[in-house]
Amino acid sequence: MKLTEISTKSHADIIAELKTQYNGVQIGACDFQVYGTAPQVTVSYDLTFRRNTRQGAFKQYTSDISKANKILTAIAEKFKAFNPTVNLVTLDKAKASDDRKEDDGDSAYSEYEQSLGGEVKFAVNKVAEDKVDKISVDVPLFIRLLEYAREDAKTDMDLHTLTEKIIKASKLNHTLSMKDYDSLVS
Repeated sequence: MKLTEISTKSHADIIAELKTQYNGVQIGACDFQVYGTAPQVTVSYDLTFRRNTRQGAFKQYTSDISKANKILTAIAEKFKAFNPTVNLVTLDKAKASDDRKEDDGDSAYSEYEQSLGGEVKFAVNKVAEDKVDKISVDVPLFIRLLEYAREDAKTDMDLHTLTEKIIKASKLNHTLSMKDYDSLVS
């Protein structure tokens, strides 16, 4: 799906699409859920186990966890325009959780149900749709930038670097002026 297609979808459309694909899906021992109240979207999975430690469960279900983590990573990639946060289950995280239990004087092993899980979260906001970059500079800065391009820039790359800095600074929604010059050409 292209960025422009994703950015035009509503929260409800994205939730519906993800629920159709993942809600209630079971990958081995991992159960997926899709939920969220606008603008938040969460896709997560849980692996419920008993009579084990988190490390032991991770080792027992490594293949299932790996597949579930790959799904979350693919979802994060598809919706990267919304800057998702991804929390994947890893052996290190399972070990750290067991260690915290032990540090608290409890046993990491339990006869009762425990769970491991991963998730991807993002907020469905309007994103910039492959628009043309726009800049805003006042006339004195514009003249000085032309002088820089003609007299001081040594390579084409100097101009590309300057342009990227101007675009980035312009996204702060203010008109650039001579006070911005040093930071732009440094």
